This record gives sequence, C-alpha cells and structure tokens, in this order.
Amino acid sequence: MPPITRAATAELPTGEIFGVTADALEMIGVFGGTLHCYEGPGGCRATGLYFSRSLPRKPIHCTLHPAGGPGNTTGADADAPHPGLEDLTLSVGHGLSAKLDGAVLDFGNHNRMQRFIWLELPSAGDARCGCRRSFGARTGKRSPCLDKQGVGLTDL
Repeated sequence: MPPITRAATAELPTGEIFGVTADALEMIGVFGGTLHCYEGPGGCRATGLYFSRSLPRKPIHCTLHPAGGPGNTTGADADAPHPGLEDLTLSVGHGLSAKLDGAVLDFGNHNRMQRFIWLELPSAGDARCGCRRSFGARTGKRSPCLDKQGVGLTDL
C-alpha cells in the first residue's frame, strides 16, 4: 500500500488533529464546501461512521491547515498549500471528536463505491469492519453492512 499523502490537517478545538487527503478536500468542494462527519447506530459493528452535507445544530468545527502545519504531516505535497482551503467547512459530531486524533479522512473508490472513509482511525484499533464504515463490538451475523445498504452522504 502506498504511503498516505495528507494535503491538509484538521485541528479540533480540543486539540485532536487528523489528516485530510487531497481527494477528500476536492470532493468536499464538489459537494458544496461543507462536510459533517459523525457516528451513529448501524452497520455490522456497534457504531456506524456517517457523512453529511448539512450541519447539525452544534457541530464541532475543524480548523484546516495546509499539510506541514499543525501535526507536521509529511508526504509528496506536504509543502503545497491547497487552494481554497479557507472556503471549506469541515465539522465533526461530539461523539466522534475524541476518536479522531491521528485519523485520516479520504475520498475514493473503496469496495467498489465512491465515498468518504476514515482511511486510518487509530482509536478504533482492530475493532473495525472490513469496509471501514463501522467500528466497535460486533452486532451479529444478521446486522446489515453499510456498504450493502449503499449509505453514502446523508443530510441531517
């Protein structure tokens, strides 16, 4: 697997820092410049990972920095600032915020679906499903996989 190239870092007010790939930044712009990441019930694990184009009442807003800023990420374009970074709004839900330190948000063709995923989510450890859409304790053989349900972007 090639190294993950972070185009930006996102910093939460509570100090957690996570990476954002260039593909994710580009698609946030394509989808209107706003992305909200949150967790909820569903999926083959106890907690599902979801993305929305609309913001809830009290989102936790991230401050976006070009790669090489806070978190001192490395990669091929670590020194190249991403144009329009200040025009993007990235926020997370209260339940997910504490779990994002060291994570990497990506957009791409994962399991034959174009979608956002958390490419890395260190806080989940090994308790993640294979499609990276859920984490936590298993919920049983009959639990629906978010990939099979085709859950992509949602609106809150």
